[in-house]
Amino acid sequence: MKIVLDTNILFSDPRMEGGDFLVLLDNLSRVPAELWLPEVVLDELTVTIREHIAAEAKRASDMMSKLTKIAEGVQRVAAVEVRLTLDDFENSAIASHEALIPRLSGGTRV
Repeated sequence: MKIVLDTNILFSDPRMEGGDFLVLLDNLSRVPAELWLPEVVLDELTVTIREHIAAEAKRASDMMSKLTKIAEGVQRVAAVEVRLTLDDFENSAIASHEALIPRLSGGTRV
């Protein structure tokens, strides 16, 4: 008996280490059978894996672009917050200074 593996079966477990393959390989010697991997199946598997890798690389690249935009937005927000904090500090220093002048000119001790 010849057992021919399909591209989809190999693509789901290309290293043939899953439970189904272990059962197949363990029992292959118990029955008069041969495991066949036609060249066309291996060629198709190669193409399928390359396409899958290219699609995943594109997906990762798109995600990196989104993350970069988010990081740039976070940097802008942080810069605005720092500027607002500096403005608040400067304004509070001016307000404190302006509040001190009348107190000092009136002879009030601080």
